Order: sequence, then structure tokens, then C-alpha cells
Amino acid sequence: MRRPVILAAVVWLLCSAAIASARQVTVPLYGRFETQVAHDGAYANPFQDVVLDATFSAPSGRKVAFFGFYDGDGKGGQHGNVWKLRFMPDEAGEWSYTCCFSNGASAAGGRFVCVKDGARPGPLHVDGTHFVHPDRRMFQPRSYYYSEAFCGDWTAASQGIETFFHTTGGFNWCCTTFWQGPLLASHKWNALPFNGFYPIRGDDYTVLDLGSWRHVDEVLDELEKRDVVWFNFDGFVPNVGGTMSSMQRLDFDAQKIYIRNAVARLAPYWNVTWNVAFEWQEFMKAEQVAQLVDYVHAIDPWKRPVTVHDQGKFTSAEEVMKNLHVDFVTLQYDAGRCGDALKAAAFVSPFAGKCPVYAHEVTWEGPDKLDGDGVRRGAWGVAMAGGIVNYAEQFDQVYGNGDGFRYVAILLDLVDSLPWDRMEPRNDLVGPGHLCFALEGEAYVVYAPAGGPVALDLTNAKGRFKAMRLDAETGERRILGEGGDDSEVMGGAKRLFTFHKGSESCFYLVRETPQVVRIDP
Repeated sequence: MRRPVILAAVVWLLCSAAIASARQVTVPLYGRFETQVAHDGAYANPFQDVVLDATFSAPSGRKVAFFGFYDGDGKGGQHGNVWKLRFMPDEAGEWSYTCCFSNGASAAGGRFVCVKDGARPGPLHVDGTHFVHPDRRMFQPRSYYYSEAFCGDWTAASQGIETFFHTTGGFNWCCTTFWQGPLLASHKWNALPFNGFYPIRGDDYTVLDLGSWRHVDEVLDELEKRDVVWFNFDGFVPNVGGTMSSMQRLDFDAQKIYIRNAVARLAPYWNVTWNVAFEWQEFMKAEQVAQLVDYVHAIDPWKRPVTVHDQGKFTSAEEVMKNLHVDFVTLQYDAGRCGDALKAAAFVSPFAGKCPVYAHEVTWEGPDKLDGDGVRRGAWGVAMAGGIVNYAEQFDQVYGNGDGFRYVAILLDLVDSLPWDRMEPRNDLVGPGHLCFALEGEAYVVYAPAGGPVALDLTNAKGRFKAMRLDAETGERRILGEGGDDSEVMGGAKRLFTFHKGSESCFYLVRETPQVVRIDP
């Protein structure tokens, strides 16, 4: 008689387990967990009056403190009772979390499972002079200044993301404006129709415009799908384009409110980097920059690198890092007007060798900037000094239509084909007026802005090298031997390569690995 009761209990347990399994939330490694909590209450400013604090427990037992953000109606509407909590798990296995409001109101808790299937690349960190992912894989930026990704008409902007960061450009680092949409439109500097994007409401730095921030999610989702890292040119504190008063803009308490809300929303995206401000020296002191950098370091549990644009009065990477507390250097040269390879290399060199050096505003194309030839030459100088090239088509130009677009792609394709992360500037191996980037004994790139004979010192190199000439304008590659013939190039001495004087020339050498012949017994 008890068999039906036992059977029913078994069925109930199986159904309960099935329901629990169906409800189990899974998140890929370095993906994004998100939940929301309803909280009713009257607040003059919900962005600052109450905070949703959380503690996440990793599978290893490690505790991670983070925080949520006010999100209006949860759909981009400015008013409502929705707070959201996002998190990026960095360990596979089951996570748990608890959260509560700073005013004592209860919130929620729960669990989710982090799986390795569909794992994302993970946030960038600095390793010496390069960026790496958590698994130590190097990330070599191919940077494009797609200025209006946020503030341009979304139909056109989203198509641009597909084109420049996937099908055509192959760029993996997207630099954008964030505060300057109204400014671009008022000066008619915009290539896309302005969509009204602006991150705050009116002139109050502590009140986020939630419709605009919902659009931020759309843009970052599209970039994330293509493994593209986002760099915010304007940073947290705008130099131009901001409507708040200068007093509030530089008030540390107001800055912290804005930054905390922005970090709560953005830090769980693996593909985000932090920039405090741009052209900071025009309106901030070094001590203020360092204070903001320290704050961002303190509240981001994933400790991704922080920078500020640009180097200001400092003349070396050591000075920048010491005085501003940044993790990598961002450079500006005459608003992007460096079209000379030797000048660009000389400008970047003091900042290279200690940390990643992002030559953000050095070689830009556009009216009152550079033409395509200038971009090409300047970009070569940046790369040969160990800097990260950023290509920009500025001021009402059609994106992807500049001459520099293909020239930069040719250069970056070469970078990707060589062990660039282990190479360094070695101008001592060539004569004056030439640039050399090398891993001695393994790979050499030589750029001669004015052509002419180039003597490359291979005295300390052993074995045979394959030499290729690269046409920096067309991308054509052809075999090049000593003296310009098709012979092999041997190490152990200085070798002379001849080119026409006055003609830009580039060539590279890669050591040939001797073929191993297997003899079967």
C-alpha cells in the first residue's frame, strides 16, 4: 500500500531536481552575470543616496566585494525601483553572492555556475611593456579611433563596428569619444548623425542619463562579440564637451559618485579599460589625477590597468607612472600631427621600455591634421619605437575612406606576423637616419624613411636569414638579398642593403630554422 506514496515522493524529488537544474544560471568564464533587485524608497538622488553592496564567494572560497547600480525602470527609463548587480567570474565552478543596501534594506542573494565553455578572453593586465590576458596570452592592440561609436546614429555606427572591427579593418581596440557628441555636432565635426547621447542629465555630474547608458550596453555588447577592447578617449572627467560646472567637475566627492556608478556598470565587461581624463594638464593637477587613479584601482576588483591622456609635462615613462600612478602611458603630439617617422620615434622612445605606450593622438588623418602619407610615416615611427599605433580619421571624414586606413593595416599586419612582443628598438644596429626594431639573432625590421644604402649589423647573429622587402604603400612583399639580389643573407657580419635615395624603404629579416632531416634506423 505504501508503494504509490514512495513512487510519488520519488517523482516529486526528480521533478524538483529537474526544475532546479532548469533554473540554474550559468555564466562563461570572464562572462557577465547580472541580476536585479527591486527597492522602493524616495531618494533625492538614487545614484548617491543609497548603495547596493555585494559579496561574491568564489569556488575556491575567495571573497570578492563589489557593488551594484541604480537603473531606473531597468529598461533605460530614468525613474523606477530597479537596482542591478553585475559581476565577471574569474573561476570556474559554483559562485554564491549576498547583497544588501547601505540603508539597511534587505536585498537578495543567490548562486550561479561559471563554466569554461564559451569563455571570454578576460580583462587586460600589464606585463612589462605589453598587455596580456589572465592566461598570459599577449594582446597586441590594433587601434582605431571610431569616434562616434556611442554618439552616432546607431544603425550606421553598428554597421561600422562590423566593418572596422571584423570584416574589413581587423582592428581589435576601439577608441571613442564619450562626452563630446553635442560638441562634435555643433562644430559639424561628426561623420554620422548625432543621436543625442550624453552620459549625464543636464549639468549634474552625479545623475547618469539611463537612456544613454542603456546604449552603452548595446555598443559594448557589439564590441565584446568581436573580442574588441574599448578605450574611452574622454575618460571619467571630461576636458571639453562636458556641461557640468568646473567646480562640480573637479569636486572629488562628485567624481567618486560618477566613477562608482560607471565602474559598477562597466567593470564586469572583460573588454573595458580605464582612462581617467584627457588633456588633464589643461584643467587638473597631477595630484588630482593620482587621487582618481588610486580610487579606480581601489574599487575595481579585477585590477585592470588605468591611464590618463596625455603625458603632460613629464618626459619619461618613469615620471608619468610615479607622478600620476598610471599603469600605462597615453601620448599626444601636436593634436595628432606627427607625420615624420624619425620625429615620431624620438617622441615615443622616452616613454617606451617601461610599460605599454599608447600613441593615441600622434598620427591622425583629417583636415588640419595629416594626409595619408603623413599617417603612414608617423605610424612607422611609433611602431619602430615600441609604441602602440592608433589610427584616426578625424573631423567629418567618412570612416574607412582615408588613405591612411590601408597603410596602417599593412604596418599592423607585419607586426602581427613577427614576434613583436619580444622585439625592441635597436637603432644601434643601423646607421643614422634609419630605424631598427629587432630580436637580435632572430628577427629584424628596418625602416629607412629616405631610402639609400642601409648597413645592418648582424655580427652577433648566427645562421641564415630570409630577407623580405615590404612596400609600405601597397603591402607588396618580395625576397630581398644583400645588395638587392635574391641571395640568402648570412649572419656574422655587417650586411649592406641598397635602395634608391629619397625613396621610403622597409625590409625585414627572419632567421631560417635549419631543416631537420629524420633518418629512420
